[in-house]
Amino acid sequence: MNYKKYLFVFSSLFFLSHFANFIYATEENPNLLQGEILVEGNIIAPLKNFQPSLETQLAGFKSPVEIVESFQADSDKAGIFKPIGSRSYGALTTIDPAGYPVPRIVGITPLKDKDIFAFNTNPTSAKINQATVNNRVALHFAWHTERTSRQINFFGKIVPSSTSQLSSINIPLNGEEHYNSDWGNYFVLPISARVSQLTRHYKDGKVYAVVENVHYDKQTDGTWKISKKPLYIGQNKHLLSPEERASAKKNG
Repeated sequence: MNYKKYLFVFSSLFFLSHFANFIYATEENPNLLQGEILVEGNIIAPLKNFQPSLETQLAGFKSPVEIVESFQADSDKAGIFKPIGSRSYGALTTIDPAGYPVPRIVGITPLKDKDIFAFNTNPTSAKINQATVNNRVALHFAWHTERTSRQINFFGKIVPSSTSQLSSINIPLNGEEHYNSDWGNYFVLPISARVSQLTRHYKDGKVYAVVENVHYDKQTDGTWKISKKPLYIGQNKHLLSPEERASAKKNG
């Protein structure tokens, strides 16, 4: 497989089977009509005459690594997860010797000042053995509430700190005394990222969804090229139950 094919495999894995949120009809799901998307079991049909009061956090970020840190901080403040300080948890996908993607959950630290992610692991682990042969990886994050669903897919490579010009970075390991001293420090260096945020709006017993997508691509000078995609605005095709209406009123 060449690099573009790896990206296709990674993207397909994420959107179809692992932490998937937004599935576009014409590409992945033949049971949906043109333009519809499937969001956590609900079919959303495109709508043009609904103008929500759009609340976005995607504008103004110059780095997707910075977005991860911000979204994680929001989740911690909201009590969605137990606060974990600077560490986040994501799905790291490597390629096995047969060419198949292998995802697993890892604890990882975003370092926005360096535009990288840092993590510790056993140097003889499967992911490092696989990355030694092919260091191309994907890293996926997702955060979900009743009001918003956010996900970020990174594509890049793994490098060990001992062979990287970034080896002087001190990786924070607060409260991680159980880590084996023989474990090594590794970095994920992203070269592209795909950020999606879905915001639900509740009105007249119906659910409206606004999906924002922003693409980031690393340039040779170290900056990110930012491409904002058109908004997707849709309406849930089923009416809310009384219980769902009560929940929507409470949370929306």
